Amino acid sequence: MKELILLKWRIKNRFGVDLRPYRGNFIERRIKSRLFSTHTDNLSQYLAFLDEHPEEYDKLAKALLINVTKFFRQEAVWRKINYLIREIVEERWRKNRKRIRFWSAGCATGEESYSLAMLLSEALGDNLEDFYPKIYASDLDESALSIAENAIYDWEKVKDVGNKLQKKYFKKVGEKYRVNEEIKKFIDFQKLNLFSSSPFKFVDLVLCRNVLIYFSKEGQEKIVSNIFDSLKPNGYLVLGEVESLPFSLGESFLPLYPKLRIFQKIRY
Repeated sequence: MKELILLKWRIKNRFGVDLRPYRGNFIERRIKSRLFSTHTDNLSQYLAFLDEHPEEYDKLAKALLINVTKFFRQEAVWRKINYLIREIVEERWRKNRKRIRFWSAGCATGEESYSLAMLLSEALGDNLEDFYPKIYASDLDESALSIAENAIYDWEKVKDVGNKLQKKYFKKVGEKYRVNEEIKKFIDFQKLNLFSSSPFKFVDLVLCRNVLIYFSKEGQEKIVSNIFDSLKPNGYLVLGEVESLPFSLGESFLPLYPKLRIFQKIRY
């Protein structure tokens, strides 16, 4: 359909987002939701609506770049992530190697990244100053990244954090809660297309949760291949609860905790 091709071209031109690797049914559902909201009946009418109301492009982009996240989403997974973080810290301490690198790929509004930072800070404890921790946090959505960098959240978000961590890592500002600089300084937020070669190397742990489900088989293979290149030997990858490794990359990872979608890069 020429109208759909034109719409995809406009989105790529405006936001630098190539929709070709996305699943067709996902794109169709998201666009239909915007047709419904704008009271347009078809793509031709919607394209005309975009011409008259260019602010609609931002709403369309937000619909396409889904940002559903929360602090410590799926408690069982985070318990195991916490265990892995402590294993990584202990291994670094034994070998006197003080650099620790994590990556939240598709970080959305930052809750996942700050969850990682809190657990890493807890694992490092009094030895924090002896290490060089870095958490890379990337997303395509600039508005989501802005919220993440601002690090201020409503109570509805923060209530998922336990009392101990709330008191230690958040400060109440009016009716909202701000993440403390103590852990905020760990994190490097960046706009990044996961289809591009990753600038991050020798990463210990990558969280790419509920991202692959929006992409075609080819898109998933490209993303996981880039993550594989970023991970250090024996590094860990955590996917979303309904996601699986692409078949072509199945032999590149060990299913460490398959029910929790936690994998380990096979050392080459």
